[in-house]
Amino acid sequence: MTVVTDKISGIAIFDSDGTLILENSNRFFARARGRQRLSDELESLRYDDKITSGEYNRLIAPIFAGMTEAEVLDLCGKIPTIEGI
Repeated sequence: MTVVTDKISGIAIFDSDGTLILENSNRFFARARGRQRLSDELESLRYDDKITSGEYNRLIAPIFAGMTEAEVLDLCGKIPTIEGI
């Protein structure tokens, strides 16, 4: 079994800006993992240019800690996509 670690380089999710999906993938994962408040706070800091995108990615990464590869893939399959894509 593969487990996603707390290492920053341990996972990459495409389309974090909602171009192909209906929302930000990090926000989707955060909500699914019960970390919506963290996601909201980090999004606000990033929107206000108080943190960089790189800092945001490092700070949001812990929401994936302890997840198995199967759990990540299962959630990826549940992210709502834009119709026709």
